[in-house]
Amino acid sequence: LLLDEPLELLDPVESNRFKAFLPKIKKKTIVWFDKEDPKLSMAQKIFLGGCKKQGCPAKKSRRLHGTALRADFSVKRNDFCLRANFSMQNCEKIALIGRNGCGKTTVLKVLAGIEKFCGKVSFKGRPSFVPQNPSHLFFNETAEAELVEPENAKSLGIGHLLKQNPTVLSKGQQKLLSVATIKKRSLALLDEPTTWLDPKNRAAVYKFINESSQPMVIATHDHTLLQYCDRVFLVEGGEVRACSSTAANRFFQG
Repeated sequence: LLLDEPLELLDPVESNRFKAFLPKIKKKTIVWFDKEDPKLSMAQKIFLGGCKKQGCPAKKSRRLHGTALRADFSVKRNDFCLRANFSMQNCEKIALIGRNGCGKTTVLKVLAGIEKFCGKVSFKGRPSFVPQNPSHLFFNETAEAELVEPENAKSLGIGHLLKQNPTVLSKGQQKLLSVATIKKRSLALLDEPTTWLDPKNRAAVYKFINESSQPMVIATHDHTLLQYCDRVFLVEGGEVRACSSTAANRFFQG
């Protein structure tokens, strides 16, 4: 049984359930491929290449000012209901956390204008939406043609990939390219911006977010990413509500 990064899109609870289920699989050899140690008991580990620990940048101090976004909306779709009421300031970074299927992506799609809703959403300019699956974003023959702000590629360390077709890039390279498509002076909406990335490239995304002066709403299962956000919202039980650091830590413990 070959498992290729099986936890990549799972929330902490589902990740723990998945790892707890593996010992119940009998009479099969399981080979797990991952960028980091998934901390499995009773597993023989083979490291391919280096396993150097990657440092993360310190959070940059930024002055929040004015109002970048006001949102007061509800979404009803069959048995799914979601209610949100919040605002954010210029330069502010907001993280959305929650279980798989709770509505994090729905919030981003409402703000991006691609999900039907009742209520009101207002902000200046146009949004930059980076979907969870980066391949849904690309339509051009080269990576370079996908970018409005070419300097983003250099910041994310993918300048050497610009002449390549996005379809031939790895999933991690596509993810970096999708983040690089963000336009300056826009409301940036990022859905799982660090999935499929190794520690070095995750650190590049942390730095990119940390140094950006534009407002960002980020759906994530990445605990480390929260330290670069000014506020954290938990999406749970059909509501989007402010979340303390203690509650966020409890969520990530699964």
